Amino acid sequence: MRVEADCIPCYLKQGISTLKVAGKSDLEISEMINSVLGVIPQMSLEATPCYNSTVILRKIYDIIGKIDPYKKAKEDWNNYALKQYKELIRIVEDSPNRLHKAFKVSVAGNIIDMGITPDFDVDLAMGEITGKEFDLDHFNQLEAMLDKAKNVLILGDNSGEIVFDMVLAQEFKKIGLNVIYSVKGGPVLNDCTLEDAEQIGLTSVCEVVTTGNDLLGVVFERSSEEFLNVFNKADIIISKGQANFESLEGNEMAGSNIFFVLRAKCPLVAKCLGVNFGDIVLKRNRS
Repeated sequence: MRVEADCIPCYLKQGISTLKVAGKSDLEISEMINSVLGVIPQMSLEATPCYNSTVILRKIYDIIGKIDPYKKAKEDWNNYALKQYKELIRIVEDSPNRLHKAFKVSVAGNIIDMGITPDFDVDLAMGEITGKEFDLDHFNQLEAMLDKAKNVLILGDNSGEIVFDMVLAQEFKKIGLNVIYSVKGGPVLNDCTLEDAEQIGLTSVCEVVTTGNDLLGVVFERSSEEFLNVFNKADIIISKGQANFESLEGNEMAGSNIFFVLRAKCPLVAKCLGVNFGDIVLKRNRS
């Protein structure tokens, strides 16, 4: 997915959200946002939206001098999600198709997003686990690949959401698959890191690797050798969230064994997916 003019307000929105989380006043936010506006004309139109977002965020992180302004918020959302964990497991266990229901649990967690939609409604997403089907669902294509699959890689997205993904990881393991979960190599927005994986106990469920960088989405040329090896050996890749979709959709290096699991929180992403704004999706990569 490539940049469009409508992406620019989202860059700034994520920057403003970060400054609010960092405790900056309205005046400080205005001054700091003004100081990063000069970066926008220098951005590549050939880049992905998530990469350009990272450029803005890095500038803001440099200004505020904080390594991780979302640290406390991430811990809080992980703890919130852990309180829902037993109920999420029960929902999956009561389903006639446990793996498909685990995907519904996983996509419900994708609503937790402090960058694009800081006013997200978790109760709405929890209700959708049992009350709504995927608006675009390629689960049958994924299911057809399971017999020959051995390794599954889940590309993590946000803190809190990582607990919902843990339910999916456990279901994959129950059908005999080796599961690896990837997290960011450093803090960016509320994306999950190794610290989040350790906090929720995911490291005792499956292997966890980092991308080797702190960039939104997947950037192959900036990823660690360990991550690239895991990525290339995976028989099935589950890509969570918009940033991973933006960077991998239609990417020849990504391949056709990737399935995107996300809520379309942006009209441009929804258009690219061929769905409506707000729809939930389990979609195979078109490449």
